Amino acid sequence: MKKNLILITALLISVSITGCAGKKAAVQNEIKQVQTQSAGNNDKTDAATETPKTDEASNTVVSEAGYSKYSGRWVTENNLKHDIPFGTVISIKVDKSGELSGTVSDSSSGFGHISNIDIKGKINNNKFSTNFSNDGWDHSGTIELEFKDKQVVLKLSYDKKSENVNSGWGISPGTFNLVNINTPIKRTINDLREGGWKDVEGQCFDVDLNKYGKIKFISETNWNTGFNFYLQDSKGSIAYKFPDLYLNDYQTKNCAIENISAISFTDINNDSLKDVIILYKATDVTKKVPAAICNVFTQKSDGTFVNNSSLNDKINASGSTKDIASIVKFIKEIK
Repeated sequence: MKKNLILITALLISVSITGCAGKKAAVQNEIKQVQTQSAGNNDKTDAATETPKTDEASNTVVSEAGYSKYSGRWVTENNLKHDIPFGTVISIKVDKSGELSGTVSDSSSGFGHISNIDIKGKINNNKFSTNFSNDGWDHSGTIELEFKDKQVVLKLSYDKKSENVNSGWGISPGTFNLVNINTPIKRTINDLREGGWKDVEGQCFDVDLNKYGKIKFISETNWNTGFNFYLQDSKGSIAYKFPDLYLNDYQTKNCAIENISAISFTDINNDSLKDVIILYKATDVTKKVPAAICNVFTQKSDGTFVNNSSLNDKINASGSTKDIASIVKFIKEIK
């Protein structure tokens, strides 16, 4: 039977780069992912002014108006802490009445095998159940979800005929306690190392970054999942993780990212806050010529950074990506 190999994207994590990956990231299959609201909106629901009733026995939210807050990506706490892009994940969109659609996914370390199951239906009394007929590896069985306070419990079971089929492959049976990928969590540099992340050589810098003071900006890479960026304090704790890369949404699908060529910390909008400009070395795989792509993160007064997609579009469309100086010059000219 034809195997349905479908990649899981990040979060990100979250996240693999759609159409733009490292030299070895020539993986052809794409993960199915439900479009959800941005991290800043994930916790906003129509029930913001209501007090939801709670079933103390299960600690589940029983107010139907609260179901929409479960929209998003849910991972194990261990994977969240270590920022691991592999393993068991559910990506769902839920309206306030409990209508649900999305995917349950699983992948091995390095995406050696991938499995994905579409799910759709309605939550009743904080529970959802559905059968699946094929996870891409000839398994069938049952998926159950229980919606608790800040947690989704996934129980996945094989039927009898699937128990000895392709053992160790496909969707993993078991019970998994999942948390939203945007859940605040304490990480250290050692946690990232245990998750397989390593420094991008020559692209980690000690900087004085406004609200954070003196801190280390670290560029990290993991397997074929592209790049993540973090701020690391003097004690080795991760003070901040930058949002998903603009590259994941950029429309130059024929561009293969090879590495990071330059990073600059510059106030591009005269608000006295340093922004981050990242320039990537790439190749246009259609024309077979070198290319460069820029990603700008603008800093807000609270110390968070925004992936400025609109500005990135303008910069990359202009071709002003020869170097950091060319990028800054272009930004100043359009302001």
